[in-house]
Amino acid sequence: MNILKRFKFQEDIDELTNNGILLPCLSSPVDLDGYRFAFESENINNHKPVYKQDPKRLVSAQENNKLTTSGYALSCFENDSKAILSYESICKIIKLFPKTAGDSLFYGKLIAEDGLVTDFSTSGHYDLYEYNDFEPSLRFLFKEKLR
Repeated sequence: MNILKRFKFQEDIDELTNNGILLPCLSSPVDLDGYRFAFESENINNHKPVYKQDPKRLVSAQENNKLTTSGYALSCFENDSKAILSYESICKIIKLFPKTAGDSLFYGKLIAEDGLVTDFSTSGHYDLYEYNDFEPSLRFLFKEKLR
């Protein structure tokens, strides 16, 4: 990590790491495509990590021994087709997902100054740990309505 940069939710992440929760392996994005879900209309939860959107998820993760620093990172996908496939799959299981995660797909090209990212999962998912001065609503722009 760039020692001059701090993560946007550094204190929250520090609390977890001080209690034995490890950060995943992170690297700097270089012109990395990022696709994520948000609401087409302005919404207070657009581009906000899940533990900040809904603090009850943090409590639930603690109770179920599934606590991770990922709850303070932005969920992204490497391409639009993998993002849409994931969205449709989640919507089949969680009917209210479009009302909580967003109804649209947003796109942004991530650069090193934005933060650090995890490796891609097999589904094309990765997490973006935002730097303190990163403004996701300026980087991620509306691409298409999903529902």
